[in-house]
Amino acid sequence: MSNILDDNNMNDTGAGHSALAISRLKTIGSRSRLTAIIQMSLYGILILLCLYALVAGASILSNLSSMARRGGGIDLEGMGSLIFAVVGLVLVLLGLYFFASFKLMNYGAKITEFTETGNPQTFEAAVSDRKVYFMITVIFSIIMLLLNLYATFAMPILG
Repeated sequence: MSNILDDNNMNDTGAGHSALAISRLKTIGSRSRLTAIIQMSLYGILILLCLYALVAGASILSNLSSMARRGGGIDLEGMGSLIFAVVGLVLVLLGLYFFASFKLMNYGAKITEFTETGNPQTFEAAVSDRKVYFMITVIFSIIMLLLNLYATFAMPILG
């Protein structure tokens, strides 16, 4: 399968790009924006759930601590800071994934703009946004893989 921007597919229509190439780029742009919108919506919901977990966790821990002081319940000394650290880490990661989705949204918008104007600087900016999106996604996928491996193998051994 040949690249849609190869010389074999160019027919000197408008900015020198074939109708097939422009059509495929429009599809890529719209699908990228749709994917980014879905990702941003899901990450936004997860961020709100994490904020709720912080508030609910603080309330539950304060109730359990007051019960422990009265002689009943479980003493969870120090658990609050651990819960807040874990939820804080998740919030930071979700915020960075949200930023990556924003870059994907920019990529889709710039690809669509390129199909309308044919400006090569717009295409270069789109490719740059796509590169940042994939770089962030790959880095955080590796981080999440390492955290999962740690949680699966090291935590049961270390206790």
